[in-house]
Amino acid sequence: MALTDRSERIESGREDRSRRIFTTAAHEATPRLAGTMPGREVQHVRQWIRDWQPPPALLATARAGRPQSVAHRVRGSLVTVLLCAVGAGAAWAVAESLLGHQRPVFAATAAVVCLAAGIGGRGRQAVDLLAGVFVGVVVGQLVRAVDVGLDLGLGPVQVLLAVLVAVLVVTVVDTRPLALIQAGSSALFVLTLPVPESPFARVLDAAVGGALGLLASQVLLSPDPVRLVTTEARAVLGDLSHALRAAARAVDADDQDSATLALRRAHQASARLGELQAARSTAGSVAARTLRGRRRAEHLHRVDERLDEIAVLAAAVLLLVLRLQALPARDAAPGASTTGTSTWIDTAEQIDATADACTDGTWPPPGHPPEEPYPDLNSRDLLQVITTATSRLAR
Repeated sequence: MALTDRSERIESGREDRSRRIFTTAAHEATPRLAGTMPGREVQHVRQWIRDWQPPPALLATARAGRPQSVAHRVRGSLVTVLLCAVGAGAAWAVAESLLGHQRPVFAATAAVVCLAAGIGGRGRQAVDLLAGVFVGVVVGQLVRAVDVGLDLGLGPVQVLLAVLVAVLVVTVVDTRPLALIQAGSSALFVLTLPVPESPFARVLDAAVGGALGLLASQVLLSPDPVRLVTTEARAVLGDLSHALRAAARAVDADDQDSATLALRRAHQASARLGELQAARSTAGSVAARTLRGRRRAEHLHRVDERLDEIAVLAAAVLLLVLRLQALPARDAAPGASTTGTSTWIDTAEQIDATADACTDGTWPPPGHPPEEPYPDLNSRDLLQVITTATSRLAR
C-alpha cells in the first residue's frame, strides 16, 4: 500500500476518534429527547446525529484540551508568568517607596503588559504602552476638568467623549492595538478612579513599570538570538536524521512500518521549517534591539547564511522518502540499488554531528559557507542533493 494512503488513513482515524467523542455525547442525550418527541422526529434526530460533522474548530479545541496539551502550554508559559509576577511586584515596590504613590496599580500593570509580550516584541510593547497611557491620562484629565467646571457629573456622554478623543489622538503617533487599548482604558481610569495627588502620577507609574519591563527584557533577561535559531534548527535536523535512518531500515529490511515512520519524520521536519523561519525573524529583532543581541550579531549572521541549506536538505529528504512508496521495489529509492543505504546512514551521522554542534554553540564554524553548486535536479539524483546540502551546512 502506498505511504500516502497509509498516512491519510492514520489522519482519518484521528478525525474519526475525535468525531466519535461528540457523537457519543449526542447519543446519550437522545433517550431524553425520545420521551418528549414523536417517534418519527426521534428517528430524524438520530439520523442527524449520525450524519453530523463537528466543526474543525471544535475538534481542534477538544484536542487542545487534552491533559498533555495543557501541561505543555503551562510549561511553555511558566517563564513568562514568573517574569510578569516578579516585574509587577518590583514595579509596585519602586513606585510606592521611591515616588511615594499609594496603590500604584498603573506601575504593576505596565510591567505585566511589557513582560507578557513574546520574545522580540517587549520593547515595542513598552513603547505602545507608554504612548497609550500618556495620551489617555492627558485626555482623561481634560475631560474631568471640563466636567468639574461645568458640574455635569460622570455619565455616558463623558465616557464616550473621553474614549473617542483618546483613541483618536493616539492614532496620530501609534496605530497598534495595544496603544489604542491603553489610551481608551487610561482615559476611563482617570475619569472613574479617585484623583491622585498629582495629575500625572499615573503616567509616572506607567513609566516605572515600562522601564522595569524594558530593563528586564532588553538588558538583564534578554534571550540569546543565536540560541533561538539553533534550537529550532536542531529540531529540524533531528527529524531529518531519523527520517534517513528509518528509510535505510525500510530498504534494507523491506519494512513498511519503517517507511511510514520515515515519511512521518520527513513531513515533521518540513513542518518545522515554519517555526525555524519564525525563530529567524525573532532573532533578528532581538539582535537589533538588545545589548546581548548586538554582541551576538556576527555569530547570528553566520548562522543565518546557512539556514537556507536546512530548507534544501528537508526538501530533498522528503522527496527521497516519498520515493519509498514503491516498496518493495528497491530501485525506486535513489542510491538504494547502487551504493546501498550506507551513504544514508553516513549522511544521518553527519547531520547528527551538526545538530550536536548547534547544542554546544560551535556551529557554524567561522567564515562563509563554500560556494559548492548543487547538482541538476532534473537528474533526479536526490541523494547527491542531500549530501551536498549536508556538506555545505557543516562547513
